[in-house]
Amino acid sequence: MICSIIVVVTIAMAVVVVVVVVVVISSQRKPVKFGKHVQKKPPIIVSEHKPPLK
Repeated sequence: MICSIIVVVTIAMAVVVVVVVVVVISSQRKPVKFGKHVQKKPPIIVSEHKPPLK
């Protein structure tokens, strides 16, 4: 059981490190575009959901 827990923790840490590296690289390559996309998406979702509710 202890060995399996260590393996799971190691895999989880590796996944977290990979995700962080990918996010950092993507934010460095396209910081402006990434920020604009994040800001533009919420209003579009709201405008799409409003007509059905009315």
